[in-house]
Amino acid sequence: MRTEIEFRITLISALGRITMGSISDRIGRKKTLMINLCLQIFSWLWIMVTTQSWMILLFAAAFGFSCGGITAVFPAIIGDYFGRFRAASIVGAIFTIAGSAAAIGPLVGGYIYDLAPGPWIPRPLPPHLFSKC
Repeated sequence: MRTEIEFRITLISALGRITMGSISDRIGRKKTLMINLCLQIFSWLWIMVTTQSWMILLFAAAFGFSCGGITAVFPAIIGDYFGRFRAASIVGAIFTIAGSAAAIGPLVGGYIYDLAPGPWIPRPLPPHLFSKC
């Protein structure tokens, strides 16, 4: 099951890059980024209520598509705001920080979980946090 989920995220991420890159050319980068972020919020809320394996596969599809879409649109938005010549340095710095956080984050999360006195129960977030979606 784990391999299937990882494969699905990778495959749909590639589809998300192609699709959302094309959509961003038509409707604009800001709107496309907002669509991707809302899809990612949906996927994280969805995983909190997952009880069956098909629900995990739906999470993998939504999450993979949104991650691929963000990866395609993000450098273009940086280029729009800061210029093409500065974009490479800024995107490189941001992806370096994100990669470092992705490497260290699970260790810190596991340590915090081990320190917790009881099971972690996700709590619903207030709806006003998602007012942009």
